[in-house]
Amino acid sequence: MDAKAVATLYRNHISGGAIALLALTMLIAIIVALWVSRTDGVVLHWIIDYWNRFSLWVQHLVS
Repeated sequence: MDAKAVATLYRNHISGGAIALLALTMLIAIIVALWVSRTDGVVLHWIIDYWNRFSLWVQHLVS
């Protein structure tokens, strides 16, 4: 068996666009699940707080 052919078979080719699409669909699924379950404001406040902490962390990394 040719080593180059085997390497081609086992090589992973996942594009950045595919990963971004996966992340977007996961985010949409979470939003829909929260909207359908009609959770109270506690979950919404937790999500907002988590997002704010994440964005501050990213800003700290960039600056």
